[in-house]
Amino acid sequence: MAAKNTPATTIIAVDVHDSRLELAARYGATHTINSKDESAKDRIRQIVGGEVDHAVDCTGVIAVIEDAAEVVGMLGQLILVGDAPAGATFSLDHMSILWGRRVVGTLGGGGTAHDLIPALLQLNKQGRFPFDELVRVYEFDQIDQAIADSASGETIKPVLHVGE
Repeated sequence: MAAKNTPATTIIAVDVHDSRLELAARYGATHTINSKDESAKDRIRQIVGGEVDHAVDCTGVIAVIEDAAEVVGMLGQLILVGDAPAGATFSLDHMSILWGRRVVGTLGGGGTAHDLIPALLQLNKQGRFPFDELVRVYEFDQIDQAIADSASGETIKPVLHVGE
C-alpha cells in the first residue's frame, strides 16, 4: 500500500502465505511471489529484467534480508523494517556495497505518532489504508490462537486486548 503511493511502477510482494499475497495484489502489488513455491530472487530478476532500485524487508528473517540485498542494484537501497532477534547478524558482499548499495534501518517508519496516526486515519477514510483488513483483535486468553493465526497467515497483525 505504501509503495502504491509513490512513483513506483513495479511493486513486487513476496510472502509464503497466499492470503497475504492476495491482499497485497488488492492494495497495490503489481506482482506477487510465493517464495515457498519458487525462488524470489530469480523471479524478481525475471520480472524487472535485472535488479531492483528498492527492497523493503518486513520479516526480520536473516536469510530473507540477505536475499533482498542480492537483488538490489547499483545505487539501490535495502530498507529494514522487520525485527530480527537480538544479536542477529547478516553478511553482505563488500564489492556490492562499493557500487553504492545502501542498507537503511527504520523504526516505526521513521515518523512520529503525532504525525503518523492522523495521516493513517486520513488514508483509511480515503480507502487507501484498510487497517481493518490487517488487524485482528484477540482477548488475552487467546494469545496462543493469535500467535498461530499470525504464523499461518490467517491474520496480518494480531492485537491483544488486555482488558479495561
